[in-house]
Formats: sequence, structure tokens, C-alpha cells
Amino acid sequence: MKTTGVKNTSTLKTKAASDNHAAEQWAIKKAELEAEYQNTMNELSGEITGLKATVEALEKERDFYFGKLRDIEVLIQNQIEVAPIECQEFMKDVQTILYSTEDGFEIPDQGEEENPEEEMF
Repeated sequence: MKTTGVKNTSTLKTKAASDNHAAEQWAIKKAELEAEYQNTMNELSGEITGLKATVEALEKERDFYFGKLRDIEVLIQNQIEVAPIECQEFMKDVQTILYSTEDGFEIPDQGEEENPEEEMF
């Protein structure tokens, strides 16, 4: 009977060692997954920040061009209501609106096209 007790003790020690090894492997895998998760979260947070800045810039540009179109619309409506003016004077008024810029706006150099394929009008 003593051999059975030794066998059971040996089996228990082997099982405990196996359980410890499995727990260590699980802890290592968990740490790897947490590190991967954190890296992914950091990358996505950076990407979100960049996309928010892009959206803000695009909204500002959209508002700028919408303002120009609205000014032209008002000019045309006023011109229709009032006596017709010479075509040349009207065209100069339209050009003034089209070529106006906002404060702080810089016209990009002709050679500095970042993504020419993205901008299609």
C-alpha cells in the first residue's frame, strides 16, 4: 500500500508542476495579448487624432467654398431684382468673390501637390 501512496504523491506533484507550467504559459500569453492590445490602441488613437484634424480642415475648406457660392448666389439674386448691369462689371464682381481668400490663407505652390488624385473638382 505504501507504493500506492508514493505513486499518488508523485502523480500529484507531476500534476501540480503541469498546472504551474500551464498557468505560467497562460500568464505569458496574457501579457503578450495585453501588450499587443495596448500597441493597437495607441496606433488607433493616433490615427483617430489625425483623422479628426483632417475632418476639421475639410470642414473649414467646405465652409469657405460654400460661402463663396452663397455670395455669388446673393449677387445674382440682387442683380436680377435690380436693373441689369453690364456683363463685364458683373463678371468682375463674380471674379472678386471667386479669388477672395480668408485671413491667413496661403495659396499653395503649384509644384507642391500632396495628393493630386484626391482633389477632383
